[in-house]
Formats: sequence, C-alpha cells, structure tokens
Amino acid sequence: MKKDHALAMVEQAFNCGVKKGDISESTAKRYFGQVKTFFNTTLDEIKEQATDKKSRDAYNPKFWKAEWVEKHIDGLLERFHARSDKKPVSGSHVENCIHAFGKLQEIVKEHGVWKKNGIEKVRVGLKGSVEEGTGYLYKIYKEEATMHHDERTSMKATDQEYRMIVNNIDKVIPKTNPNYETVKNIILAQRHTGGRITAEINLKARNIDLEKMTKYYEKDKNNFSRKVPMDMSQKLFYANLTRGKADGSPLFPLFDKKGKQMSKEAASKYMQETYKKIAEKAGLVERDEKGNVTKRYTSHSTRRCFAQKLYDSTKFTSKKDLWKKIRNYVNLQGSNKEKIDQRIENERKRLNYYRLKKGLPMKPFTWDQMRKLYVMLHLGHSRTDTVGRCYVKLDPPLKRNFKKSN
Repeated sequence: MKKDHALAMVEQAFNCGVKKGDISESTAKRYFGQVKTFFNTTLDEIKEQATDKKSRDAYNPKFWKAEWVEKHIDGLLERFHARSDKKPVSGSHVENCIHAFGKLQEIVKEHGVWKKNGIEKVRVGLKGSVEEGTGYLYKIYKEEATMHHDERTSMKATDQEYRMIVNNIDKVIPKTNPNYETVKNIILAQRHTGGRITAEINLKARNIDLEKMTKYYEKDKNNFSRKVPMDMSQKLFYANLTRGKADGSPLFPLFDKKGKQMSKEAASKYMQETYKKIAEKAGLVERDEKGNVTKRYTSHSTRRCFAQKLYDSTKFTSKKDLWKKIRNYVNLQGSNKEKIDQRIENERKRLNYYRLKKGLPMKPFTWDQMRKLYVMLHLGHSRTDTVGRCYVKLDPPLKRNFKKSN
C-alpha cells in the first residue's frame, strides 16, 4: 500500500470521528498530524530496513504492530529528555501522540471505518491510564514527560517580577500602538484568574458575568470548559471591557500591521513573542554559558504568579473550610459540575493507587493535598502534583506535635 493511500485512510477515520461527535475538527487535524509524523519517521525507517513481507508493507494499517508505535513513542521520549540530536518536544506532544493512536484505534473498532479494507481493528498498543498503572500513559507518567518545554524554562514568578513585566510593556509596545491597552489588559486578566494565554484571547463579552462575578473559559485546553470566580475589585475592569460590546465580540481583539484583526492562533503567537521581548527588557531572562535560555518570564509565569497567591491564601484555612471552597468552585460549574467532580474523584483514586491495588479503602484528601486540589481546579488541571512541580513553591508538610498521655 502506498503512503498517500494509507494516510488518506487515517484522515478518513478521524473525519468519521468528527462526524460522529467523538472529537472536534481541530483535534482531528492535530491527531492526524501526529500519525502522519509516525509515517514519515518510524514507518519510513521500518520500511527501509524491511526483511519480511509485513514490514515491506508497513504503511498498511492492517500490518501495524504495537511495537512499532512503542518505538515511535520511545523516540519522542528521547527528544523530550533532550537525549536525541533532533529538536526537543514537549511532554504534551508525547501525550497527544498517545491520545491520537488511542482515538484512531477506538474509531476503527466502533465505527468500522476500514471494514471495506478488511481491517476491523488496528494494533497500536494499549493507551492505558495513570490510575490503573497501565499502557503508554503510565509509561510517560513514570518518565515525568508531562510538562511543556516552555514550562521547564518558565519562571515561577513573584508579584514583584510580575509588576516588572507590566512596567516594561511600553518599552516593547509604545502606548500609541493600537495593541498596547489590549496587551496590558490580557496580562492583567491572566493575573486575575490564572487563565492560559489562549483562554484569555478566546474570551468573548458573553463569557463575563458581572452579576455572579465569573469568567467562563469556553472550550479551554482539551475542549474542557469551566467557570472561574472573579474578585469584586475587578468588576470595574471587566465592566469597561464589556461595555457596548455584542455578546459574541472578542474581549481582547488584537490587530496586525494592516489593521486587520488577528486570528486566535496569530494573536496567541503575538502575545507569546511579546512576552519574550518584555522579559528581555525587564531583565527576567537567565542563560547558561552557551547562551541558551535556562529561565525566562513567560505567559505561564503569570499563571504561576496567580497560583502562588491562591495557594498562599489557604495557608491558615482549616480542612473543613478548604472543602467548602472546593465545593463552592464546583457549584459554579452548572452543567459541567459532574465533569469537575469526576476530575476530583480520579485524582483521589490516583493518590490512593497502591491502597486500591492492595484492596484497601481509599483515604480522603489530606490538608496539604486539598490546598493543591483547590489551586489545580482554578488552573484547569487534573493532577495535584502538577501544582507543586510546575506552579508554586510548596510549604513544608504540616507537622503536628502530639503530647504523650500520662
């Protein structure tokens, strides 16, 4: 089978997934890109070194082997750990590849999209899960391939460093530039609620509820929608941003040199590049002896600044009151409440993995875990360990002194 024909089959499968409502169109394109890379790297190599009939016809999904996919994922892990001479990739890139093969396997099996080609299932190996300790997802979890490359170099910023960024915006974008106020407002909005840069750019006027004081991140990362609470002190800021705008109008429109409004993708790239330039002006970039960036203030640093403040605010909060805060957050979510509750339960299962494996009952969240859980939910993540590893400087575990009874 020729490569083009095989790739057309893969594209057809993902398009079927879109029509059936299994995945979004953007996710289908991203997943297809992952499998296409598998063709252009691993399968090309297998075909070139082929010594048997199946390997010579490696593009044909009928002859795929799980070990080929695993070899491809191992290659990505080498790049993630910078042990390869190829360009490094992020942990999310590796994870996205696993989800792509898992979804392809699911679509082929459930919808019979390749039956006319004599293929009822495709052998790509087990996607697995962290909770169950199985498959590719557990493998990359053990290798800590769960962090973006930018997150590894992104500073865990302080409030002072955040203010340095705000104070240096006009050194990169003059106040006369039509984008100046918008750039400044995006950075301020990130600091308010800890949103991803793309989430802030995607905001529309209808996503701000001034009565309930909530911001709605619609179809955030992985198409996961969520509401976050806003502080009353921010009401005037968002009232000014939404005043006179139609519900579907973007909250933060950015414009190119020709005065045309940028697409979401172009606006996101513009903001990331702007952050880099501001960080240089503010002196918030660290380099090694070779001049490679080891630490830099990025858009993620502003998220981290928000996370640290939120985490610190719970330092003297009782376990009972912490749980109230968590439930208040969950109750904001409306129709999405069940999904948030499921995230919480999944994390509890992950933390009790070895107890469950031994047949023991699950323990409730500890006070330390609940503090991280509270921050995790506001950031739109699904794991508490991400909070300490990627976002905040954790307090030492609480030590309690017990008096000996006489």
